[in-house]
Amino acid sequence: MVFRWISIAGLLFLTSVLACDFSPTAPFAGFDDKGSRVSGIFESEGSALAQSAMAQSTFAGIVVVVKQQPSVSDSVESNGSFTLAGIPQGTLTLVFKKNDAVIGEITLYDVLANQEIRIVVALTARDEVVLLDEARDAGDLGTCARGAGFWCQNQDGKNPNLSAERFEELALAASDLLKDVPSLASPDQIRTAVCNTGDQLFRNLATLALNLAAELVTEGTPLKGEAFGTVGDAFEQAIEIANNPGASRQERNSIKDVLDRINNNVNLEGSCSFEEPDDDDSTDDDPPPAGACSIGGDGMMTICHIPPGNPAAKHTLRIGAPAWPAHQGHGDTCGPCN
Repeated sequence: MVFRWISIAGLLFLTSVLACDFSPTAPFAGFDDKGSRVSGIFESEGSALAQSAMAQSTFAGIVVVVKQQPSVSDSVESNGSFTLAGIPQGTLTLVFKKNDAVIGEITLYDVLANQEIRIVVALTARDEVVLLDEARDAGDLGTCARGAGFWCQNQDGKNPNLSAERFEELALAASDLLKDVPSLASPDQIRTAVCNTGDQLFRNLATLALNLAAELVTEGTPLKGEAFGTVGDAFEQAIEIANNPGASRQERNSIKDVLDRINNNVNLEGSCSFEEPDDDDSTDDDPPPAGACSIGGDGMMTICHIPPGNPAAKHTLRIGAPAWPAHQGHGDTCGPCN
């Protein structure tokens, strides 16, 4: 998947990345002239079991259909994933059926043209489908560093996040930043490098140059947990090693990993950074106490989801408690919408 799905126990890690306009490493699979799409995954409600541990037969016979356009449908894969390409704009309802019986309906509001929507749903013990989380692309570059997959996918102009013209502007600026690296000194070379999985150092170096050109990070952005104090320090070291034919594989891999973490927002200080899931110093991963928001016995809670930048489109949503901090972070409120 263009998107890394995890168990409910790890759902907050997922949503913390989503808060940065989706996983920065993920190329959007849509935007292939098929319009907007919904990518979804099932989680086992209230279970800490990994998705891979769930029986493949769990999803046998489940089909997802767009109520307003029944020709758009997909059968749920054995791993719980499904994709609906070419969904209509506006308000639409996803109907989940198992052996022709309706087991759940989820309504999505204000779907835009060429928009990627990602949802996490649960199959309850009663064989009912409920929505755990919903996220959408921001319609622009966002404010967090983007991974190589994003830049590779977005250079063709099919994704509304980045036009072909804007990519060329950024590729030119990135090549100027890398003018001392002969293999990355032109926009064409940058374009090729971000899609090259063979040389991960060059791929991550070109990616970081694009992130710097787009000002999603700066050379002065502090790093945490690294031997380098700032992004600029790591960038300079990477250029030096990239230009050194005598550099060992260990040296290349070591700096490549640092750049990869920068492009993934793992080691950055600031609003785009996130704590590791096992960081005991952070309380951001804790579900809200019962007194703050009402959490049902099934681990679900009702919130008023307020789409960023479009408060008029607010709507009531049921989510799993672990997803609440990410929703709260962008302005959602407890309880149903008024």
